[in-house]
Amino acid sequence: MVTTYIDVFTYTRAVTGLETDSLVGNKGRLTQAALAGDTSIHVGPNTTVALSQFDNLTIFDGLNSEVCMVGSGGAAQGSSTIPLLAGLQFAHAQYTSYCTDGTMGSLADELCEASNWIDNICQQSLYQQTYSNETLDIPGMRASIDNRGMLVFRPRHFPVSAESGITLESSVLDPVTYDQTQVILNGSAQVVKVPWLLSTSQSSQSSNAVWGTPVSESRGSNLFLLASYTAGWSPLPGDIRDCAVLLTSEIIARRQNPSGAVNIRLGDKSIQVSGSRDLLGESLLVKMAKQKLQPYSVEAF
Repeated sequence: MVTTYIDVFTYTRAVTGLETDSLVGNKGRLTQAALAGDTSIHVGPNTTVALSQFDNLTIFDGLNSEVCMVGSGGAAQGSSTIPLLAGLQFAHAQYTSYCTDGTMGSLADELCEASNWIDNICQQSLYQQTYSNETLDIPGMRASIDNRGMLVFRPRHFPVSAESGITLESSVLDPVTYDQTQVILNGSAQVVKVPWLLSTSQSSQSSNAVWGTPVSESRGSNLFLLASYTAGWSPLPGDIRDCAVLLTSEIIARRQNPSGAVNIRLGDKSIQVSGSRDLLGESLLVKMAKQKLQPYSVEAF
């Protein structure tokens, strides 16, 4: 699965001071909507660089981004249609952006890598999406039942915008589903509280749950919480895009510093990548990106 937070046009518009023309072949947008399974795409403007079979083509579509291979016969210069070796994995709207690789590398690969880097720093995808049956231990640091019988839990992804399922089970044979409409989200949309545990369903093996009546679970019981919910940002905050630009620039800058040296001298030009007291050797670009991403990062507990 490929995720991208910016596309080729967003990056090339940014002020980076880095050369990218050699990293891009064709770039443009889909002139027609594409369906999952389609084996060709219609693009505009027409291709300026001929494509051969097995050349990579990257479609930038957020969570539905994908890297495809050019199909048999390739695409001549001036083509408005590009054949694909395999059908598309996802559907894509009209005007979704794409690009192909350049002669000296691939900007598309670096944009995908920078987006993966963001996910690794934050320990979550920042796009809004639905998570099903995320399992949390009770009692634990992320989920517990307090002394008033209130279920309190902190899902692994945030901000939480909707809760769609709450199930408690002491074993796989004894799941009890509770009314998710009783959920209350805190101001930061990270902590979920269920003041009233109202059972809505029960397995045939369960004997302690009654439909529509409050159920008191012991604080000391060893339980498992299965939570289904929607979390993430829609639309993405602007500083996420800037972080993707910073990290992409960090990757591309390796062409000027292939050895990863802290200090570089080329004639009268001298570059110091990191501070003299920085033991990690991270560049200022990485430091700025991490600082901006801190509010979006998952905490240990």
